[in-house]
Amino acid sequence: MKSPKNPSTQPRLFQVIDTEDLIPPHHILRQINETVDFSAIHDWVAPLYTEKTGRPAADPEQLLRLMLLSYWFDHSERELYEILPMHAGCLWFCGLDCESLLHPDPHHPTLPDRTTLVKTRKRWRQHGIFDRLMTCVVDPCIAAELISPDVHAAADGTQVRANASIHSLREVKLAPVETLEDYLARTAREDEQTESPTADRDPVEVYSPLIHRPSSKSMSSLIN
Repeated sequence: MKSPKNPSTQPRLFQVIDTEDLIPPHHILRQINETVDFSAIHDWVAPLYTEKTGRPAADPEQLLRLMLLSYWFDHSERELYEILPMHAGCLWFCGLDCESLLHPDPHHPTLPDRTTLVKTRKRWRQHGIFDRLMTCVVDPCIAAELISPDVHAAADGTQVRANASIHSLREVKLAPVETLEDYLARTAREDEQTESPTADRDPVEVYSPLIHRPSSKSMSSLIN
């Protein structure tokens, strides 16, 4: 029997989705989250923040998780922010959900601006924290065989018929396209290239004596 035609393509007005239920137990990001103690980052970066003055800063643990996703999956910050809303696993790994992207609430975790991610990475590197944080997270993942220490950069587009059973397939561990040392060196060069001594200065209003604004009296005389 042919299924009836869907009278409407409008999605449900109200949806209750728990991102936790979307991530399978064997997902690589869930295994990494259970292996690494990310709470230690707060003690590492505590000297860089004040307790009573200034606006609330972005969560350093969430920023580190975003940086790790950029390294593991070989995405620039711009590419990461483009695919993040479409990947439930990455959102869950960063403590976010679809509601936090579509309807940001200051009382709940939100996605920080992309420039905040880049500036925080520069600041951590200036204080010698960024390299140590990345190493302390990646090394336990390598020891748990969740991440391959080898570099896999080759690609073959040849289509071949697989001689394997569908039941024998298993998820492989992450294999970044560059070593952690190369990644840290590359991002350090990028941070140096983007640094500008006048980037944080306020724009200066330039007054030109050649530009004359007629007064209301002169304007009325022109009209009359």
